[in-house]
Amino acid sequence: MNQQQKQNQVLATVNIMRDVIEESRKLHLTDDERKRLRSLYKEFAVFAYRRQSAHLEARLTNSVLSSWMRECRIFDDKYTINELDKDFISILGDFTLNGVYPQGTRDIDFDGFLILIQTIAAHKHIRADDLVQMIFAGPRSPLQKTSEFNEHMDRTKIQTSQIK
Repeated sequence: MNQQQKQNQVLATVNIMRDVIEESRKLHLTDDERKRLRSLYKEFAVFAYRRQSAHLEARLTNSVLSSWMRECRIFDDKYTINELDKDFISILGDFTLNGVYPQGTRDIDFDGFLILIQTIAAHKHIRADDLVQMIFAGPRSPLQKTSEFNEHMDRTKIQTSQIK
């Protein structure tokens, strides 16, 4: 095998690997998972838009999304809250430029949220479906904190009361 053939073989292998990685970052949700994710999305979006009129679909703001993702333990060394802010703004910008959202929009709909999930997965170098499972493991509503969060708060209260 000559040098050119080896290079072509390596390039073909790299392209296959890239395609596999790209495919893994796409969402492959069952109907039940999609309904469950939409339900979670609505819980948090409605919390952000309590004052919104009933005929409009609730949309997710960056601040509520950041809190939700923090409780789902999405953030780590690879993906920080600042990265989420950048991704959120990037999706808003793309959707606004393409005419999907009106100018000045500061929140995302469910379709934007699905794209954001794929973007986060790409930055964290994990499968998008694994990210969805992390979200499912988190709180079921903005008013329900995870049991670990509640235990942490209880320990903090005990430590604070012992200091006094």
